[in-house]
Amino acid sequence: MIVFRAGRNYWRWRLFMWAATQFGVVIMIAMFAAAILKAQGKMSPLAVFLSDAAGIAALVTYLLFLLISYQLQRMNYELRWYIVTDRSIRIRSGIWSVEEITMTFANIQDLRISAGPLQGWLGLADLVVSSAG
Repeated sequence: MIVFRAGRNYWRWRLFMWAATQFGVVIMIAMFAAAILKAQGKMSPLAVFLSDAAGIAALVTYLLFLLISYQLQRMNYELRWYIVTDRSIRIRSGIWSVEEITMTFANIQDLRISAGPLQGWLGLADLVVSSAG
């Protein structure tokens, strides 16, 4: 029986995908903020104050979400492990609800390996194991 965890390159890949998502969110927030700043010239002082307060609240909320989502990515990496025996493979993952998949080698009918450019550069690939049922 061999027990192992996901490699460091898997963590780097997950971190890159998380960062790319966060970059997209920052771009959308910046576009929204620019639209509000453009409209502030036509707003009353109270509306300007409220839009500034809402912007600060949104920024604080986003920073909190950024920290929480990073920790969730880290925990997803830390709580993922694999067991390979002479008869089966078992994959265990999950944070809130743990998912454990066991498949015996006798039931495996198809293996598919695919990798995108970034995965190839990191030496990673997606392995899809399927059976008849």
